[in-house]
Amino acid sequence: MTPSRLMRGALITGSVLMLCAPLVASSGDSQAPWSAPGGVSAAGDRAAGARGAAISSRTTGRTDSAAAKGRRSAAVMRGTYLGEILVERDSALSRWPDRVANPVRVWVQNAPNLTGWRREFPGLVRGALEEWTATGIPVRFVYVDDPARAEVRIRFVERLGEESCGETTWTSDAQGWMRRADITLAMRSSDGALQEGRDVRAMALHEAGHLLGLGHTSDTGAIMAPWVAVDDLTELDRATVRALYALPPGPFVAD
Repeated sequence: MTPSRLMRGALITGSVLMLCAPLVASSGDSQAPWSAPGGVSAAGDRAAGARGAAISSRTTGRTDSAAAKGRRSAAVMRGTYLGEILVERDSALSRWPDRVANPVRVWVQNAPNLTGWRREFPGLVRGALEEWTATGIPVRFVYVDDPARAEVRIRFVERLGEESCGETTWTSDAQGWMRRADITLAMRSSDGALQEGRDVRAMALHEAGHLLGLGHTSDTGAIMAPWVAVDDLTELDRATVRALYALPPGPFVAD
């Protein structure tokens, strides 16, 4: 699926589709590129590049301090798949501002009228979000009953499409700070089979990674692999999200 991102005034909207198969959720989605002020954007739906690869600077004549900052940023990326995400997103990052004292408000739908619905599904989604926050990133979530009060809304539907079983859309500002998002999770996989609890957990972990600003990795053992074969975070996933939140959003330059 081709992702999309649309710049509207000072806000940028992005969307991610997740493909799924039976049993463990799988994903063929790719993150949209970050759009700089002025509408500069580039398609980036290939998960390519070596893990931790340095992204060459587009500017010349940088000061020594800027070069040193770039080297520090590159050091943060080592042992992560941020390099692959930067290739996907035209050398730019998006993430939430620090939200520990003021947690991100999340609404999770209760949908008992959907075929195959289980009472534990909302709890699995909340658990997936909390597993990401347990990595030590400066983001916390608080759960609200009114979707109108939420900055992140998570819905369930019976089906999204012939192949899609998850979708994340978000809005970020011109600097790359995420401001709000929506996640939709399908109750059925691509063959029409109903999702089990393990599938919902895997989908929620993967989509929550996108919600936090992560893209894909070529490492098939990670939760953020294009085809998800696991239902838990790996140390690589944890290291990558910590590295993302150690860096500022927006265009990234490194030697």
